[in-house]
Amino acid sequence: MTAPSINTIVDFLARRDVPELTTAALDGVADVAILFGGSIRAGADMFAAAMQAGVAKRYMIVGGEGHTTDALRATLQDDEAPQTEAALFDRYLRRRYGLAVDLLEQESTNCGNNVTNALALLRYQGIPHNRLILVQDATMQLRMDAGFRRHAEPGTRIVNYAAYRTFVNDDLRYINPPAGMWPLDR
Repeated sequence: MTAPSINTIVDFLARRDVPELTTAALDGVADVAILFGGSIRAGADMFAAAMQAGVAKRYMIVGGEGHTTDALRATLQDDEAPQTEAALFDRYLRRRYGLAVDLLEQESTNCGNNVTNALALLRYQGIPHNRLILVQDATMQLRMDAGFRRHAEPGTRIVNYAAYRTFVNDDLRYINPPAGMWPLDR
């Protein structure tokens, strides 16, 4: 009974509002796509594909130093000077894909200020953000959605796309785990 329960939780938390991140699935282009630092390496790979597909007018990475920073640094095999999660993902996208995002928010340390700091930076920069794509670790996607619905301007359209959706088999082993997947006990 444990595996079905875990998979039910994955279905609930790892929200995806569209089947894929393409302009066709989105029915157009979003104002901003945001990758959050609490994700795994596969999240950055998926975000790179979304950038290459041109799903948004602007791209942003959000994440300071928090409880996932050391794990992310190890997964990305990036032992250079201590960096924020946003800087780590930015360097990864540049090195692996030759892609650069438009904005980095590097002060936030938890989901709550990921939301408020991202919105504050968009407002400060005067960047329209009426339609946002949120890409976050599967375990935190639904919480990120709730935060944006609470703090974004009324009428903001939010498109959720969990960085991955990984299920387990009856032996409690991942089925096709994505790159950089957390250990199951985490």
